[in-house]
Amino acid sequence: MGSLIEWSDAIIERGIPLIERRDAIIGWRIPLIEWHDALIERGIPLIEWRDAIIERRLPLIERHDALIERGIPLIEW
Repeated sequence: MGSLIEWSDAIIERGIPLIERRDAIIGWRIPLIEWHDALIERGIPLIEWRDAIIERRLPLIERHDALIERGIPLIEW
């Protein structure tokens, strides 16, 4: 597997829905924090990332920790 950014680009180019992309990444056991960074770097709106996580019922504490670790203000989330 290439870099996370390359992986992100490849699945975006194939038009795979965000929710399926997230599931695929989690299946590869890539840490949530790294996937979050890849999405942000590729310009995917934070609100779409939030919605995808909520749809899959990822625990709130994991979502919160990922954002806090990257210095994203809670108000933006």
